Amino acid sequence: MPAAGTTPPRPASSTVELPEREPRWSTREARPADDAFLDALYVETRLDEVLAWGFPPDVARSFLQAQAQIQRRAYALQFPGASTTILLEGERPVGRLIVARDLPGVRVVDISIVAAARGQGLGTWTLRQLFARTGPLGVPVRLRAAANGRARPLYQRLGFREAGPVEQDGSVAMEWRPA
Repeated sequence: MPAAGTTPPRPASSTVELPEREPRWSTREARPADDAFLDALYVETRLDEVLAWGFPPDVARSFLQAQAQIQRRAYALQFPGASTTILLEGERPVGRLIVARDLPGVRVVDISIVAAARGQGLGTWTLRQLFARTGPLGVPVRLRAAANGRARPLYQRLGFREAGPVEQDGSVAMEWRPA
């Protein structure tokens, strides 16, 4: 028994207990007022790629603004009923998560984080929050990742496994299953 005023040792566990909410991050459902942020996020996450095609920066930004709006419409048609969640650091939007029902599980349609917030654990926190909701239901979480993308190692560390070959578009299906 620990001495008065000391904390007892924590038992070893094979699972990580997650707090309801990491103090610096939270989420909320997207609303129409978020469209400008979502457009800017899309532009930021793809600007380097489009600049590499030789577009001048102002043309690339205009092109990507239009693409962002087209993507929103396409996702609405392809994944009706999907939920779009804004990832927040304090009150500041720093990312988005789009999740659709994909019976018998769920599909991560998109997860995007602004460059300034990457590499700080927000993607891990976001996906673990999703696992905490889906795991007790015993359903898998699926996504597609760029086979050579920087997010793929993150997904693998979190327990996603490849669920098919690399497709012609360079993406690979991945799946997480609760233990």
